[in-house]
Amino acid sequence: MGSCCSRCSCCPCCSRCSRCSRSGNCDKEKSNIKDPEAKLEPTQDSVISQLESNIEHERRKSVPLVGQSMTMERFNKAGFSKKNPLKLIEGYQDEPIASLEEALEPFIDIIDQLSDQIKEAKTKCHYPPDHDLTRDESAAIYLYSMRNTNSVYVHLEEAWASWDRSQMKPWFKYLNLLKSALDKLPNIETEIWQGIPFNEDLENTLRTDPLELYTCMGSCLQSKKEIKHHLNNMPISEVIFVRYELVDGKDVTAYAKDSIKGISMMWPGMKLNKVKNVKIDTDGSLNLYLAKMLGKSSTCPS
Repeated sequence: MGSCCSRCSCCPCCSRCSRCSRSGNCDKEKSNIKDPEAKLEPTQDSVISQLESNIEHERRKSVPLVGQSMTMERFNKAGFSKKNPLKLIEGYQDEPIASLEEALEPFIDIIDQLSDQIKEAKTKCHYPPDHDLTRDESAAIYLYSMRNTNSVYVHLEEAWASWDRSQMKPWFKYLNLLKSALDKLPNIETEIWQGIPFNEDLENTLRTDPLELYTCMGSCLQSKKEIKHHLNNMPISEVIFVRYELVDGKDVTAYAKDSIKGISMMWPGMKLNKVKNVKIDTDGSLNLYLAKMLGKSSTCPS
């Protein structure tokens, strides 16, 4: 007899399955299953479309920005996408390296108190730095790490989420300044982690094989333990932990505003492979393991 629940491998008596016990009555779920012979197989295009929809929905969704949640939200936003976000910013690297003020000039009348935020970043950033960054480069990282409801980060995330190249073009100078700063930092050789809110559709998507994804601009921590610690103070009951390997992450702990150990940044556009099947922890949380796709076709232009 087959599995009674699509989310576990247990057989009809699944009372000991922690995931089923939280999702409701498995017998009820079983009774709703249609005759397999009458079930239409989805087309490849429909599967891909649904996969993209599930991932982008999770990418845009974030937990409430209240108190500590505002600081930690960056580690709970999916750092991967089915579509390559680097295509939205093709040509950004052709912009000249500008001062932070010049790089963000298009947003001076859009982002409230932007001049004050820039001043804070240039005053409080890590300078002189340990990696030969200019003050503007160091301040660009600091500014990206600042969190409030009208921050540079929030507006940049909205532009990314639009998947509209015209919305990204005004950010080209800032992105080139930020990339120039990150390029001067050494790559992280260890794994980095995110903890994103559980979503059943997303879980089903992540179990798809083969699963080809791309990195998004995102923030991670270098310890799963640290992610778990910070999640204890957030309104998230179930979590999908995502581990990234060999993604050229950059340790920006010394350059970020918050004194959180192991803050890391990923640049968008690196091709990813799922290197292990999705695993379930004893506490019911899921683990997704992603790594840079190796080979000539794996490298996207930076």
